Amino acid sequence: MAMKRVETAVVCGDTGQALALARTVPAGARTTSNNRNRHLLDVAFAQVDTRRYTEATQTLTTVLRAAPLWLRHQRLARDIVASLVALRRRAISRELTDLTRITGVDL
Repeated sequence: MAMKRVETAVVCGDTGQALALARTVPAGARTTSNNRNRHLLDVAFAQVDTRRYTEATQTLTTVLRAAPLWLRHQRLARDIVASLVALRRRAISRELTDLTRITGVDL
């Protein structure tokens, strides 16, 4: 239920609220890995929208480590990584490079 509240906040464009709600999701919540990973994509989207680029990269890296094949096929992940690449102000990190490779985003 808590994950769905985060998703709803993202869909409604209230990414600040989405991040606040994400902090209430229990770490050990019983859920499928796909549901947990989808939730983390919502969190990463909200992090980018609120200019927390390093946190978004870390969140996506967590998903990459847990489910690289799943992540490869997620359009939202590709869109988030493309935003991170476009918005970067420093040299691209190793983590972001790994994310571009898996999602097919050009540097």
